[in-house]
Amino acid sequence: NPIQEKLVGITSDKMIGKTTQELIPMFGEVVVDHVNALYDECVNKRKTIESEFFIPEGPAGGWWYSKTTPVFDDDGKVTKLIGSSLNITERKLAEEALKENEEKHRQLLDNTSAGIGFWDVNGNVILFNNLAAEQLQGVPEDFVGKSVFELFDNDTAQLVVDRINKTI
Repeated sequence: NPIQEKLVGITSDKMIGKTTQELIPMFGEVVVDHVNALYDECVNKRKTIESEFFIPEGPAGGWWYSKTTPVFDDDGKVTKLIGSSLNITERKLAEEALKENEEKHRQLLDNTSAGIGFWDVNGNVILFNNLAAEQLQGVPEDFVGKSVFELFDNDTAQLVVDRINKTI
């Protein structure tokens, strides 16, 4: 279809009626091998297969999400496959940037000389850095989801809750 042509930069007349092997010059052997493996899996498992894959170069270069669904005849034999794909390069780049940003924040939290905790509005731990967890004789994962009232005496817990409410 015209949208797919625009996405991959190849007109339909150059792809329709071609075997996947005939598409190697346009997409490369790695991509065609991946598509063939998806087709085989779809036929063998007799169910829809979803995949994310990277095309390293060419007009369709970038990250792609694909979905391939088998179509059966009355005897239950797979007669054709219906496939769709979506260029997800921007999403993948955003995910990578988010991961890098999260790692920077994690390093900042873990290398500061203060115990830092994040709490939800109900006084439950969302996140502790290593120092905060060590001060309570644990690791950060030990405290996620715990109430301030489970961690401190009532007076201290109420002080934390009051501070949370002031910041909201």
